[in-house]
Amino acid sequence: MTKSLQIANIAEVSILIYTGVIYAIVAGYLIFNESYGWLSILGILLVIAGVIMNIIYDKKNKPLKESE
Repeated sequence: MTKSLQIANIAEVSILIYTGVIYAIVAGYLIFNESYGWLSILGILLVIAGVIMNIIYDKKNKPLKESE
């Protein structure tokens, strides 16, 4: 993951980092029957909203063609 932070766009890599936490929580709920309070669910929704906004913002502000 450290090498990807050096090479790739930080916004794209950070999306993967934060969604990994959400996948772990969902797996804990489905496999281990864990329960979460409303603050945890609110946090999950905020992370998902942040990822979606980051994707939308990145697509709007990406140049059409990058020159080398």
